[in-house]
Amino acid sequence: MRSRQPDLWAAEYITFAAATIFLILRIASRRITRIRFWWDDYFACASYVTAVCWGIVLPIWIHHGFGLHAKDVEGMTFTEANYTTKKYLFIMEHFYAFTLFFAKISMLSFYWRMFRVANIQIFVSVLLVCSILWILVR
Repeated sequence: MRSRQPDLWAAEYITFAAATIFLILRIASRRITRIRFWWDDYFACASYVTAVCWGIVLPIWIHHGFGLHAKDVEGMTFTEANYTTKKYLFIMEHFYAFTLFFAKISMLSFYWRMFRVANIQIFVSVLLVCSILWILVR
């Protein structure tokens, strides 16, 4: 079967490069304007750290056969390849969930800071609780 590994490399590192540039620009804009970091900035950095963890584990998983059919993985039986994939999938799902969680919380913190109107803060609070419940249930 056709290998999907080049697609995995492209999907990961093109978007990761964009995220790196945007985070650097965010930090630079804070330095230029001399505005102190707030919760939204810290959560954005936390999201980036978990994305870096994802970016570290992904090449290891690709080296162990991610993107290949289980029968095409060299040096492993079909059962071993499936076990390895499930093990890495479990790890990667946690990194992915926390990356999304921190990104959601970063955006909600930004909305909380920008919109000081009580009506909007109620909705932001509800979404914040929903996000926390989502990561706990996950």
